[in-house]
Amino acid sequence: MDITNSDNFILEGQFTINHKSKPIYTVRVSLTGILYYETSSSSRHGTPNGVSSVADVGRVSGERISFDDAVGCDCMKGKKSSDTAAYLVVYAYPRKKKFTNGSCRRRDTLTMKFDHCSSYEENQEEALRWNVVITSLISGDRANSSEGMIYSNWLRLLAYCFLQGFI
Repeated sequence: MDITNSDNFILEGQFTINHKSKPIYTVRVSLTGILYYETSSSSRHGTPNGVSSVADVGRVSGERISFDDAVGCDCMKGKKSSDTAAYLVVYAYPRKKKFTNGSCRRRDTLTMKFDHCSSYEENQEEALRWNVVITSLISGDRANSSEGMIYSNWLRLLAYCFLQGFI
């Protein structure tokens, strides 16, 4: 899937995902889903591998989880007591093409590791911010599918983002 610059992103960050120690991925949350793509493993500046500038990001291939397929997310603590990272897991059931006619749904998860801060409490606070925004977007009333979210949900999300300092 091509990542387009025209999408309005609500959240953006760099994480290791799915319990891999390397590489670093840039994760972006928009009104329609979550985009993630591999960035340079040597830094967390958000420039994808093989791209010389942020202006070229639109040509990079990445993965996408649509909020139409997502069912929820959950914050977790690491298994070891010495682990200061917090984890955010997004659960989705995207439609996959079968070799025969038709399609089926299979569970897909995206696990983001929040480890930018030195304490678990700070990492958990950041993961909880992402959790609230993503949960709000997943559970948004999509009765008016041509407009995406109903304006009341959009206003609640906008107010939350403003109060949390995202915008």
